[in-house]
Amino acid sequence: MNHIFKQLLFAIAFLLCVLFSHTQTEDKASQKSFGIDDKVPDMVLNDIINYPLKSVKLSSLMSGKMLLIDFWSTNCIACIEAFPKLMKLQEQFKDHLQVLMVTYQPHPVIKSFLEKREKITGLTLSLPTLCSDTILNNLFKHEFNPHCVWIDKSGIVKYITGPNEVNQENISAVLNKEPAEMDLKDDYDEIPYDPVKPLFFKGYAGNGDKALWYSVLTKYIRGMPVVHGIAKDSGRSIGIIFNTPIKEIYQFAYSDIPTKGSSVPNNRTILLVRDTSKYVWEINGIVQWDNCWCYQLITPTMPDSQLKKIVRSDLKRYFGLSAQMERQKKNCWVLTAEDSLLIKSKGGKYKASYEIKTFTLNMTNAPISEVESRFIYNILEYSPFPFIDETHYSGNVDITLEDIQFNDILSINKALAKYKMKLQLEEREINILVIGESKESMLR
Repeated sequence: MNHIFKQLLFAIAFLLCVLFSHTQTEDKASQKSFGIDDKVPDMVLNDIINYPLKSVKLSSLMSGKMLLIDFWSTNCIACIEAFPKLMKLQEQFKDHLQVLMVTYQPHPVIKSFLEKREKITGLTLSLPTLCSDTILNNLFKHEFNPHCVWIDKSGIVKYITGPNEVNQENISAVLNKEPAEMDLKDDYDEIPYDPVKPLFFKGYAGNGDKALWYSVLTKYIRGMPVVHGIAKDSGRSIGIIFNTPIKEIYQFAYSDIPTKGSSVPNNRTILLVRDTSKYVWEINGIVQWDNCWCYQLITPTMPDSQLKKIVRSDLKRYFGLSAQMERQKKNCWVLTAEDSLLIKSKGGKYKASYEIKTFTLNMTNAPISEVESRFIYNILEYSPFPFIDETHYSGNVDITLEDIQFNDILSINKALAKYKMKLQLEEREINILVIGESKESMLR
């Protein structure tokens, strides 16, 4: 009997070892980050909205179509702005493509956000949306949204990209099994960099920490971040503009807006050149990385305004373009206030944020210049009309604007009304950045 009992214990132990080993294998598989040419396993997706079923198998959702997974969240402006484009592409390729929106945020948060967005904008997201996701976020690890995964009808990962590669031309090419030139998005493949160190300074003369004057221009460097700004370090001023097209390099160098790190907005910029395609971010929704440059300037410590003068001199030498700020008359969104006491700050901890999830701009004890910055670079960023602050107030403010939508003047004015403020379109003479090619370059 003891012998039989020992055999039974051995059998149970062996079975447990097999099960434990199998579980470990499954856990390791679930932790694997999938890449190009990997086959995605079939799985059950739970908590889907904008779909007839709350749960569905991945293979059933695809139904023999190419799957485009778009990872997003309610705090990602670019994600939300892409909704109309994605819905249009879904309709255009409905027989061959399935778009799936995926977010780690819970169902109630997403439901509330989409309902509020529809109420304010009248726009409805009709694409299937997976909420509270952990499975796909683990399979396709990333740091930044939007994050787009292209999976063919056989379940093979073909591309992993940013949002700019998602367009009609690339989808058509992939569906027709034609080559598509798309940049691989890898959030863990960035080059570690220190903005105060010279880009290329290694070997013969140390690491460049003694350099007092240094200027360099290179073409696009894969893995470097897209960034611009001015830093201070050990008696030096450093200006950096990495992986940025020429137009935006000039917009940073010529900015007269007081907010730190600001650039001249597009609605204050005129590009007078033969071929604009060499100077801009994207053409037909496709990012032109060949148009991007990396520039760095190191000088002894000096005021930012003086540093920018040197940057402008460098740009003229490097690119041969003419650029200047000119006074021109333009229609502008003018912000006025009947009673500035209504916005005067009562003090307290500084706060300045725009909550996309709740469509709320919240300012507490913030300088009025911060309000101007939010209108220029967030709320009215895509308006063809520049923003002008004519509140004639210079102190700190407390302002909460609820249920506002980018570039929607009706919702903005409705929120401003409680402070007896308003936006109205009026003609003003303002500074405009004019970038042009010299006569010599025009003849080339």
